[in-house]
Amino acid sequence: MIAPFATTRTPRQPSTSTELPTRRIEETARDRLRQHPHFRGRERLISMRFDGGVLALAGSVPTYYLKQLLQEALRDIDGVDQIMNGVTVHNPPGYTAPTSTGSSHTAPPFT
Repeated sequence: MIAPFATTRTPRQPSTSTELPTRRIEETARDRLRQHPHFRGRERLISMRFDGGVLALAGSVPTYYLKQLLQEALRDIDGVDQIMNGVTVHNPPGYTAPTSTGSSHTAPPFT
């Protein structure tokens, strides 16, 4: 099993979980996903928990690109010093992914 990818950022100022209440940081993260074109309408598929400067993510997305994009969309929230990206990549059978030419192909089943 691959360990969850973690990212840290150098805060503009030292941040602690008391800067913004935990609930507010989680709501800010959820709002970011609601407004993001790749996650709009799908934000409920990702669970988040904030504690002590760490925003932990869980859930499932169909591509590694979306997993990385999710993390990038949330990384600059004030009060978040680290993201633990525990989101799994699950490519459902028959999932169609775009190719570099703009056409699409059926991805092989995820095993």
